[in-house]
Amino acid sequence: MKKILNLSLGIVISCIMLYFVFRKINFDDVIHYISSAKVIYLLFSIILGIILLVVRSYRWKIMLNEYKSFKLQNFFESTVLGL
Repeated sequence: MKKILNLSLGIVISCIMLYFVFRKINFDDVIHYISSAKVIYLLFSIILGIILLVVRSYRWKIMLNEYKSFKLQNFFESTVLGL
């Protein structure tokens, strides 16, 4: 019962916070800005973001490798989830 209450409370708080974050955003403007952006810049930023995630994951692997050996994929998944 306590797990269900905690999960429900977390979902409600998350929905309220998302409402406050997105209530003043005009999504028509967002779509316009994204569609007018140059594709090469979008691709570059996506590729750079992925490279930075891999580097950050590798850094975690190096730091924690002396305690236990993990695959880089485990750290990558954890890093992506932590965003």
